[in-house]
Amino acid sequence: MLSHRYNFLYLFLIRRNLISRYNIANIHEVTKIKKIVLSLNFEKEDLEEKKIFMGLFFLFLISNGLKGNIIYSKLKKPLGCKLDLITSSSIFYFLERFCLFSIYNIRNFNMFSFKSFSNSGTFDVKIKDLSIFPEIEDDFENFSFLKNLNISIIFSKKNKYENFNLLSSFLLPFKKVS
Repeated sequence: MLSHRYNFLYLFLIRRNLISRYNIANIHEVTKIKKIVLSLNFEKEDLEEKKIFMGLFFLFLISNGLKGNIIYSKLKKPLGCKLDLITSSSIFYFLERFCLFSIYNIRNFNMFSFKSFSNSGTFDVKIKDLSIFPEIEDDFENFSFLKNLNISIIFSKKNKYENFNLLSSFLLPFKKVS
């Protein structure tokens, strides 16, 4: 069953805090997460069909089998697979699992940086150790060839500070902004 804690937290607490902090007149002008993109890129050596399938299965597992757009690309050299989480339930479920469970399994974690926010309204993170996800702990040897997971969170607004405040409200650990 999906947990709706982060969805509830956004709707009834975070959104109201952002409205008061930025003096927003219309509730629809509050920044929100449009989608989360999970993507894996493969090396030339990993171009076997089985490994590509395992990459897609990995994305399926860490998103808890939620509905999204699965894209498998094979253009010239770069090869990868991508999962777009586009519904609010899938976005908040993944965000909750990532913030509360996965982040704290990262070895030598040094918090996220404000520099990860772009001017185009995205927050990009590269996860190098994929064993942090509790969904694959038992079967990690099947996924050990996967190197990096790119997570992109796309916002409805391009304001870095509003996007930063939104994610930090979800208890995502950030370095102090000076």
